[in-house]
Amino acid sequence: MTRRTGTILACLLTAFATAAERLPAAPCLEGTVEAVLEPALDADGRVLPEVADAVEIDCDLTLLPGQVVTKRLVLKGSAASGVTIDCNGATLRGEHWLTHFEHPRHTIDVRSVEDPDGVWRGAEDVTVKGCKVHGSVRVHGVATSLAQLRRMSYSPDHTRTLQAAGSKNIVFENLEIEAYGTNPFYVEDGVTRVTLTGSRLRGRSKGVAIYLDAESAENVVKDNDIGVVNAREQIAIDGSARNLIVGNRISGLDTGGIYLYRNCGEHGIIRHQGAQDNVIVDNVFYYDRYRGGTPAVWIASRQNNLPCNFYDGWPFFDDCYCDDDDVAEAPEIGSNLDHLDHAFRNVVAYNRFIAREPAELIRIHGDPSYVFGNQRVSDAGDRDSPCYVANGFPGPIVRHGETLELFDAGDGPGTTGRRLSCRDGVLSETPTLPVALQQRLRVVPFECRAEGTNRGCAGRAACPAGTNVVAVKAACNLEFGAVGAAQLAQTPWSLAGVVKRSDDAGDGVCRVGGVDVGMSGAHLRPRTREIAFSCREHDRNGGDCHVRGALACRDRGPVLEGPGGVIQQ
Repeated sequence: MTRRTGTILACLLTAFATAAERLPAAPCLEGTVEAVLEPALDADGRVLPEVADAVEIDCDLTLLPGQVVTKRLVLKGSAASGVTIDCNGATLRGEHWLTHFEHPRHTIDVRSVEDPDGVWRGAEDVTVKGCKVHGSVRVHGVATSLAQLRRMSYSPDHTRTLQAAGSKNIVFENLEIEAYGTNPFYVEDGVTRVTLTGSRLRGRSKGVAIYLDAESAENVVKDNDIGVVNAREQIAIDGSARNLIVGNRISGLDTGGIYLYRNCGEHGIIRHQGAQDNVIVDNVFYYDRYRGGTPAVWIASRQNNLPCNFYDGWPFFDDCYCDDDDVAEAPEIGSNLDHLDHAFRNVVAYNRFIAREPAELIRIHGDPSYVFGNQRVSDAGDRDSPCYVANGFPGPIVRHGETLELFDAGDGPGTTGRRLSCRDGVLSETPTLPVALQQRLRVVPFECRAEGTNRGCAGRAACPAGTNVVAVKAACNLEFGAVGAAQLAQTPWSLAGVVKRSDDAGDGVCRVGGVDVGMSGAHLRPRTREIAFSCREHDRNGGDCHVRGALACRDRGPVLEGPGGVIQQ
């Protein structure tokens, strides 16, 4: 299994699980509960200066329905690991602490802590559920200041360092969050495996509803009702990778839905990780009240407007900061090397759009992208979500109730001793007994390349006699250069993508198995044992293009057989 896919699966398989090796936290003593419930405001709603604004929680806190908390709840470092806060419908009134948009005090505040030896330790395996939150929820990364984070970003291992030290495996479920100006739900730099599920977000924000910040990864936003009145989009994925956005109902789309990008050089901090390998599947976008053209999903939303960050020609920020990380002591890495969003291999699949056509509302500026199965509907209805496994075979989509036992780590499909089962968008893993390939799958490569000619190239590929095609995949380069072996290996089976578009997108054409492979990629469903493929790019000096792919063929009959019998026909 490739590292990229392994980490995606880790996100899906562990985000809802409590670490088995960690002992549960002890229940909070009466004194802690009294401190939490102590009023921090007077009868007129003014802050009581003699009362602390926050309580640090290092125990299991259980509240009762109807109780109101006017202090902030803070979970700091390893002392908070294993803690559960169960509000049982109690209200956390934290809106009065939001005194300034740039530096608010958050209602629920999860933090990493730097020990005396300079080692950062985050909170892990925390659950917060059943709370009515007035204000904001924030999971902080490391660093005590922007200056410290700026210095840390000069290391080529910046992403790995932040993710190792940051908080992880934090679950927020069944929350009602009312925004009061600031971003109501924010995941900071380097935080990993945060889950927000079954929650409702409303109110007003000067920013977005949900923000996944730089170098964070493997977070899950699932089955939420998201409809904050924002100045910007509902969900921002800013230099964050391998996140799953599934089963949400998203409204208030006049300022945008889900935007994927990488802020370049903001505060002089070098951004390393691109907004890549994110999966946006089976969400509902409500356009029954909005008829404008603001995108529901925008892949590489800032890349097309460099060097400044503009949305549809209007400057979103007062000034441009892409070059703010270009200082004498800063190495030429990350966003100091280029200002691109690096929004690669993002998946937008099987989403439903109320009253609008998906093609009008999905904007793509990052290659390759895989956009398929989205549809216009009049009523969202209710259904269980599928799962996505990038290296799954014969394809990456696993339907609810189905299992997957074949994977391709880049050296051809095979078994790994594991079985993945999909249940409403979430994967679970069980071990399987080793099985042997009774009749081996055969991979048949194909490619053609045109250089300096507008005529392009074409060819045909076929499975050997006596075999059937199971799946096909392909990658296309529609400008100068070739499709590399690694780029094809990273292409999921049953999909095709453009790894590099023509400088003028309309001048490049790629076609595989009778399907046009555009900027949104293509979902390939071979019908016969033979397929045609071609590419063409027009240029005044002659075009260049390259299409490279593979057929997976199998002998007629069962592919795998083990102690449990045939597992794929």
